[in-house]
Amino acid sequence: MNAATSRRDYSILIADDDRESRDLLRDIIQPEGFRLFLAASGEEAIDLLMQLQTVHLAVFDMHMPTLTGVDTLRLARQFHASLPAILVTADPNETVVRQAIAAQFFSVVPKPINKNVLLYTVTRALTRFYGSPTSPPRPPTSIDFVNSSRSELLMKVVPLNDKVLIKRLEATDKTAGGIILPDSAKEKPKQGKILAIGEGRRLENGQRAPFQVKVGDTVLFTSYAGTEVKIDGEELLLMTEEDILAVVD
Repeated sequence: MNAATSRRDYSILIADDDRESRDLLRDIIQPEGFRLFLAASGEEAIDLLMQLQTVHLAVFDMHMPTLTGVDTLRLARQFHASLPAILVTADPNETVVRQAIAAQFFSVVPKPINKNVLLYTVTRALTRFYGSPTSPPRPPTSIDFVNSSRSELLMKVVPLNDKVLIKRLEATDKTAGGIILPDSAKEKPKQGKILAIGEGRRLENGQRAPFQVKVGDTVLFTSYAGTEVKIDGEELLLMTEEDILAVVD
């Protein structure tokens, strides 16, 4: 089963009273293969949640009339206690972030929406609560929310221009002959998975050069490529697309 097909197992509910913003969220997420449900208000989102058998992730706008995104999630949790959710807002101030933390949102994504940031956040949320977004869904538990910290709420690294964010594959712990290597002797692998990409190198005509790689690709890169960054205790690599040698099928 390929990634696009298996992602159909995951349902995402989007609630935003602004039609243009709602359509933008749909246009970013839908091509990734997820099933989407759209609501124009918090009340409509609650109605949909009561009708639908399963929703794996919610994306709520903060500033909706009558019910805010925070209000909507609190009501939803009365009958869908383990619903993971992402809050989007044009005003990600400290008060909003505190409310999001109190309501146990997985993350806060600022408007205007950056496509790469949103997709990276959606993928992280699904991975956190269900394992891989390309494998069969596992219902989240309340302990998953306890393990979500404030560090999950704000994106810390967003690649710019032709930069890509890569998670290096695990280093091998054995030689070909079966000898177990200590950590100090392990060679850092030259393969990794792309977690996020920038908007592309800006050309002389003002347009952006399209990437030859995409989020989710496993790639080969040179030995000393990129800059190591640590996010939530996880070591990642930030490099230019030119440092990538090939895509591994």
